[in-house]
Amino acid sequence: MATLISNRDTATLDACTACQRACESCGYDCCASGAELAACTRLCFDCASICATTATLIARGSPLAAAMAGLCARVCEQCAAECSKHDDPACRECAATCRDCVQLCKSAAASAS
Repeated sequence: MATLISNRDTATLDACTACQRACESCGYDCCASGAELAACTRLCFDCASICATTATLIARGSPLAAAMAGLCARVCEQCAAECSKHDDPACRECAATCRDCVQLCKSAAASAS
């Protein structure tokens, strides 16, 4: 069976999927914590959506995947910065997962240049 996407793209897709899960979990936890974490909640949910879309475009080999990966890297950087402000296990995990995703998405975006 032929491989549809490269190993690099598979790693980026996996990072986006992991980041989506971490952001959904963190966003939910922050939402339950109250209004003081509203900015974190919104950013986590936005990041989860961007990661899901990026993973979808990578999986289907879309010519838009590289551009979306660049946007994903920027959103993940913002999410990691916001989550790093909070002393919460879900926020710490989310920040770390976002940072991993940033590196792979930046690489994917640069490869199309």
